[in-house]
Amino acid sequence: MENNASQDALLKRREFIQESGRKALGLAGLVLLTQCGSADDEPGAFNGSLSLLAPEGGSVLRGGLVFDITWQATGLSQLKLEYSSNQGQNWNLIASNLPVSAGSYAWTVPNEPLETVILRLSGVDNPAAEVQSPAPFKIRYNYILRETEFPALTTVGGFASVDISLLGSFIVFRTDSDYFALSRICTHAGCDVGWQAAQNQFVCPCHGSRYNAQGQVIQGPAPDPLAGLATEYEADLEAVLVFEV
Repeated sequence: MENNASQDALLKRREFIQESGRKALGLAGLVLLTQCGSADDEPGAFNGSLSLLAPEGGSVLRGGLVFDITWQATGLSQLKLEYSSNQGQNWNLIASNLPVSAGSYAWTVPNEPLETVILRLSGVDNPAAEVQSPAPFKIRYNYILRETEFPALTTVGGFASVDISLLGSFIVFRTDSDYFALSRICTHAGCDVGWQAAQNQFVCPCHGSRYNAQGQVIQGPAPDPLAGLATEYEADLEAVLVFEV
């Protein structure tokens, strides 16, 4: 009787161990299944869509002006916008906590010459959601001549002479219907030419080169015309924008 009792106890113990093993195996299988499931099931995974529509790669933005960055997104509530000018080594915050439903953000573009700019758009509530510009874009520096600072530009025939480091010395003229700008750097030796309104000419004080009002050479030794700069009038700013072509 005693031996039978011992055998029964041993049998029950084996069954208990086997059952415990099945339970442990089942639990391990459940964990493994969770770990090996699809990325959409993992904590923090992004199960939606996010795309950056504008600006497009290769485009040129104008510094100091407002550009509408646009996007499309699902599965998120808020976004963060950043830009980098060194291929993503450093990021500068544009805005955060932007509602996805807005679809756009009016960005005041930095007014500095940048050749390789990219944007990064990411989810505030889910950092796993991220997209970057597919290709870099450029930013061109704008010099802004406000009419309040240069009142001569409000009158036909008026002009303003400016000297700044990023664009050099230049002069802006007001015509009947538009504005045009010319560099004041002589193409012979780099001296600053002066505008002689009475003669309607540019004259170089260094070696005597002369240019007409359109910047064309009329007397050497200058080999080439004065360089032209692009201009655009911004009514909202009441200003003339001058920038490199």
